Amino acid sequence: MEEKNLQSIELDHKKIGFEFYLNRQNSDLTTEEIAEGLNLKKEEYENLENGNGKFTIELIKKGAKLFNKDPLHFLSHTSSHNFSDIENSTILNASTFHTFIGVNEKQNDAILKLINSVTDMNKKIFEIIEQK
Repeated sequence: MEEKNLQSIELDHKKIGFEFYLNRQNSDLTTEEIAEGLNLKKEEYENLENGNGKFTIELIKKGAKLFNKDPLHFLSHTSSHNFSDIENSTILNASTFHTFIGVNEKQNDAILKLINSVTDMNKKIFEIIEQK
């Protein structure tokens, strides 16, 4: 008999909870309705949404059905940032702007021109505000 090489998947419960939260907001369903659909108490569901609970594959399947999504949507979500990731960061720490590397020189020049034009526009806005 051939032995299968099975690897377990580590679920990111915080990100899955955040995805459930976003989908609930977009679907106009209440926490009570989602909790009922998942056969959970309201408080249990709220804990999951807040990243303080453990999702099972079965819960993800049921949630996907409620939100009319593919279950893989919740498992493969790779958002660059959650709000909690940037909560206490400065703008530069929360972005990759200062480490940007473009595809080619033309793209870099275009982005630099765009940045300069935004900076110039901001200066003009500040001048107008100061005049008032």
